[in-house]
Amino acid sequence: SLSINNYVGFSWDEISSTSSGKKLLVYDEFVYDFTSYLDPSNTDYWLGDDKNFTRTWIENLIGRDATLEISDSNSQDDVVKCFDNFLVGRVEGLPYGCALTKLLVVVLTIITTFFAALKLLSAFVYDMYLSKKLGIPIPNTQQESPKYMIITIPCYSEGRESLKASFDSLAATDYSDQHKLFFIVADGNITGSGETESTPDILKSLIVPVDNTVPKPASYLAIGPGPKRHNMAQVYTGHYHYENRRIPTMLIIKCGTPAEKNLPKAGNRGKRDTQLILMNLLKHAFHNTGMCELEFEMFEKIRKLTGVTVDQFQIVSMIDADTIVEEKSLSRLVECINQEPTIVGICGETQVLNKTENWVTMIQVFEYYISHHLGKTFESIFACVTCLPGCFCMYQVYSYNEEGYKIPLLIDDAIMINYTVNEVDTLHQKNLFLLGEDRYLTTLTLRAFPHLKTMYCSGAVCKTIVPNSFSVLVSQRRRWINGTIHNLFELVASSELPGRFCFSMQCASFLDLFGTLTSPFAIIFTIYLIIGLLVGQPYGLQVGNAVATYLAQLFLIVIAGLSPINALWFLVYLTSVPVWTVILPLYSFWNFDDFTWGATRKIEGADTGHDGDQTFYKFDPRKIVFKRWDEWVLYRNSKKLPQLAPLHGKYLNPLPITNE
Repeated sequence: SLSINNYVGFSWDEISSTSSGKKLLVYDEFVYDFTSYLDPSNTDYWLGDDKNFTRTWIENLIGRDATLEISDSNSQDDVVKCFDNFLVGRVEGLPYGCALTKLLVVVLTIITTFFAALKLLSAFVYDMYLSKKLGIPIPNTQQESPKYMIITIPCYSEGRESLKASFDSLAATDYSDQHKLFFIVADGNITGSGETESTPDILKSLIVPVDNTVPKPASYLAIGPGPKRHNMAQVYTGHYHYENRRIPTMLIIKCGTPAEKNLPKAGNRGKRDTQLILMNLLKHAFHNTGMCELEFEMFEKIRKLTGVTVDQFQIVSMIDADTIVEEKSLSRLVECINQEPTIVGICGETQVLNKTENWVTMIQVFEYYISHHLGKTFESIFACVTCLPGCFCMYQVYSYNEEGYKIPLLIDDAIMINYTVNEVDTLHQKNLFLLGEDRYLTTLTLRAFPHLKTMYCSGAVCKTIVPNSFSVLVSQRRRWINGTIHNLFELVASSELPGRFCFSMQCASFLDLFGTLTSPFAIIFTIYLIIGLLVGQPYGLQVGNAVATYLAQLFLIVIAGLSPINALWFLVYLTSVPVWTVILPLYSFWNFDDFTWGATRKIEGADTGHDGDQTFYKFDPRKIVFKRWDEWVLYRNSKKLPQLAPLHGKYLNPLPITNE
């Protein structure tokens, strides 16, 4: 035995050993010797009211750390008060199990503290230095000619005011009107809750058409179960007028097949299907491969509307129909790509538009702020932003290699093959494709191009209307949290992400996943520590660590962000910490098998869910015909055309324009 602070030190081997004949136990790190008391020859059992019971109770504690059991045994409080009569020393070291546990806690604490400090440092560096340069043209340099950009806007149940406000903001951006095309998609015959007009009718009234003819529905291969693989859509073209500006506009209305015409949500196939209508068109135009009837209609009408073929469009912007984009946002994102061509995807900052509507909207203001200025800034240091949100992001369709040849990016096979999966059967797949499709598209991009960049530009700002009722917020965050978890699983399993070991996005993704899954228990444990500290337990270090985490965020807001007003939003956010860390995650985990969009987008009439009725007719793949562009023209014009130049490569030539 050794001397420890004037006490005799006992090792755990000595305490647990039975060969010495000693009967020792540990309580609160002190060692007590009950050898003489428990000796069979001793008849003076003076501890406790029930002497025999107390003796048996003590015998069961011999040879181990009995702190927890003694603390939980309130009936033996009088006995414990007499333990000082048996005190012989203190414990030397820790039991092997406790030592391993403490070592694990220390290692995890070091790693998580390191990443927390790294996030704060990266956010500080980004806000103070990098953000001032991103998206800003470099002085005295020759500016590139604007890239052709398609702005895709999926619409579902939004009202007239929301749609017009979003379109007006996009039309008012300072990006060249001659180089941007509005690509608006109405996802089915939907009427929003409280609306008197259907979404397709509202959209048709907002554009000035090229002519007044009603386009014939064209078939395409959709995302959907069984018979819903076949869908039809109408292609309208015209211009969106804003003040004295006219923006070329294409409106796609998914109207469904004749067999589903009178069913609720006719033509509705979901947001991923909406994205793929454009992505498939771009892919088939780039490679000059077979197009379906709808794609040919879009190709020709874009050519006639803009004067260029769709394969000339290098940029795709994805904007939600309830998003307001600031004037310079599009130009800044494009400028980032111009300055750094290795950027395959980029997003801006999303802020809350209806901040002060009520408490539900107010608690989301700082949550949006910190997710960008702490989360995306850290990921931008790695040039590996893991979620380019569908409400406001931008992708390169293709880029150029050193020889000047076009290289597909967004429409690369590694992305398209995985993103066009139709059979979604497992729980994991359903969370990826039905709830987290925007994030999954980013995940596929990172895996397909591990050496290219996904970035965040804080100078490109948009504002969105957030849920104003708690039930809608819960529904939205259920989708986001569950989609995030399953996408993080994909990233953790990916070895292509940049960095090594602790200095890698793979490790950061694992910690994000771990933090998301354990956040309810972490906050409950923090409350337990605070209560323990108040009653005198030595939990000061742990509580101080938690407090320091929040104070560091406050420092980031006021000092780095130079935005004292956000400090007030931070205080509002503090009132909702249990909502973000306990209520929303637990509700999401409990509803892991719920793949509906819930109350986020309410519509008039019956809502039959995500898949709808799948039994109204049988899918006949022969109804969806694929032909090359020249074959479609030959089919339509009934005459042979000269052989065409390929749509891709260094020597790209515009396709011949036929007179119709």
